Amino acid sequence: MAKNRFGVRHLEGLIENKSAKHLDWIRIEFILYERLGCPVGTTSDCLISVPPGKVWKFQAPVSQAEALQASEPLLSCEYGRVHVARTAPASNASIPAYR
Repeated sequence: MAKNRFGVRHLEGLIENKSAKHLDWIRIEFILYERLGCPVGTTSDCLISVPPGKVWKFQAPVSQAEALQASEPLLSCEYGRVHVARTAPASNASIPAYR
């Protein structure tokens, strides 16, 4: 978890279009949780016009001060939900406390 130049917390990472298709759009979404594990909101980022091989650095803003954890990413495009293969066991992403 990082902060942007305006001090807004966000989840960030990289997504690559490994398909041979030009995608009209892709969206990444996370469910945000407070310290007891109750959901407190969601966050997402979207990119329009994604050619094959494009690597996108997403930044999904986190405005809920009580959000301390995030779900695994939910990735979708115009063809529906994308299932992401993982090489390591899944775990919740931690969000450092807001200061």
